[in-house]
Formats: sequence, C-alpha cells, structure tokens
Amino acid sequence: MPSNNSSPRSLVDALGSLRLAIVLLALLAVICAAATFYESSRGTPAAQRDVYMTGWFGALLVILGVNVAASMMVRFPWKLHQAGFVMAHVGVLLILVGSLVSLHFGLDARLALYEGETSQQIDKPVPEGAPPQHVVLPFQVTLVGFRADKYPGSQMPATYESDVRVHDPEHGTFEHRISMNKPLHHRGYIFFQASFVEGRPMMSILSVAQAPGLPVVYLGTTLLCAGVAWMFYVNPAVARRRAARALRRREEPHDPLGDAARAARPVAAATGR
Repeated sequence: MPSNNSSPRSLVDALGSLRLAIVLLALLAVICAAATFYESSRGTPAAQRDVYMTGWFGALLVILGVNVAASMMVRFPWKLHQAGFVMAHVGVLLILVGSLVSLHFGLDARLALYEGETSQQIDKPVPEGAPPQHVVLPFQVTLVGFRADKYPGSQMPATYESDVRVHDPEHGTFEHRISMNKPLHHRGYIFFQASFVEGRPMMSILSVAQAPGLPVVYLGTTLLCAGVAWMFYVNPAVARRRAARALRRREEPHDPLGDAARAARPVAAATGR
C-alpha cells in the first residue's frame, strides 16, 4: 500500500529538481539580458514599469525561491557535511527576498544642483509625457563645489566629483565629497555621482537610491560565500582528515594474542577470575 507521504514528497522533489532550477535560471538570464537592451533604448522608467515591477517577473523570482527552498527540504534532515549546501541556499533565498523588497519598496531618483544651490527635493524618473514625481528628503543638500578633470589633449572627462553639504535637523550638518567611486550614504539614501552639465555655474547630477532590502542582501551574500567556502574547503579538509585517520588504523600492526587478551578481560572480570 503506498505511503500517505508519497504525494507531498513527490511534489517537493519536483519543485526542488535541478532541471527546474536550470530552466528558471536560463529564463531569468534571458529576461534580464533583454531588459538591459530595453532599458538602454526606452529608459529606466520604462524598464521598471514593463519588466522589473510586473507581477510575472516577481512571480518568477518567487518560483525560483520555492525551488531553492524545496531543494533544501529534499535533503532534510541535514547532515554536518551539508552545512555549506544549506548556508549557500539560505543565502540565495535572502538575496531574493532582499531584492524583492528593494524592488517594490525602494527608490530610484536623481538630484540636479547648480553650484551654490540647495534642495530637499529629488525627482523620480517617469516615462516620457508623464507628469513629474517628486520626493521630499528629510534633509537638505547643498552643492558647495564641483570639479571635472579631463584626459590630456581631449574634452572627455576623466573624473568628476561634487562637494556637498548636508543639513539634517536630526543629525546636524556635515560635508562630503561624492565621486564616481565614493557615494554618500545617509539615513538609508545613497547618492552617486551620475553626470554633470558644463556651464557657469556648473551643474552636478546625482543619482539617489534607497534600497531597504540591502542589509538582507548583504547577509545573504555573506552566507552564500560562507557556504561555498565550506563546500570547497571545509568539507574536503574534513574528508582528508578522516581518510588519513582510517589509513593510520589500517597500517597499525596487528597482534592476535593482544587482541585475544583484551577480549578476555571483560569475561574474566564478569566471572571474578
């Protein structure tokens, strides 16, 4: 008679299959590649609206998360040598959760400032023809100065950076230099140096992002790296140690008389001889 657990077990096996994982990852790679070309031609707002913020894209990520979780449950209860496998899969799940949170509750905007200008309002990108959308920051940003260095003998900018002053009623006033590789982090907002417009005065264009799921992504990335390191370094080291221990036992000299004497000791103790 078939077990009552056969159907749920078969479902978990199907959801956690490697074949399904390969299909999902391949489909996700194709969609992301197509979305990159779509974004370059139509702009970020269109890509967000037509791809990343759609229900079907979120459903694809959820199905991938179910596949990862099911592949873990197929091997439950876990053994010590599967610790790296579990850590890596939990890390992938956390990365997916953090990405979904940032995707649907995060912010992608820009702040354009002339030298000497102060603003507390950033602009969200919208499709062409749509009314502008503004977001008010809980602090003010002033562009104190802007510098752009060009490659020798050309008009192509090599690097550019903005000196800004942040006035926060709750955290005081401070200054920070934003460059292409050194963003400003403040109260969950990240300011990147995106572009500039030459003139008198100069205009700096800053990209402003808010990713509430970023700490979860960082935790997931840490677990993923730790899991991979465990699988490729800790497990082989443990296996080599066990193999060496077994080899030493096999190479120990065999003494039949000593073995017989050690086996007879419990018998003698039990009979009182």
